[in-house]
Amino acid sequence: MREFIIDTPFKLKGKLEMVATLGEIEIATKILQDDAEMQVSRKLYMLLLLDFFNLYNMTYWTTSIGTT
Repeated sequence: MREFIIDTPFKLKGKLEMVATLGEIEIATKILQDDAEMQVSRKLYMLLLLDFFNLYNMTYWTTSIGTT
């Protein structure tokens, strides 16, 4: 239990560095999660865009054939 007591400047510095590192890990994890979510969003956007163009082409060809 004695090892958990911060009783020297050296231990204090070590604990502060550990807390700073944990903060950096938290930020990195958040960035990676956001990036993963962004990739999912990009895939969904591309699928929606593809659906839109397919619908547009189908509508265009249907109306073009009907007018000729």
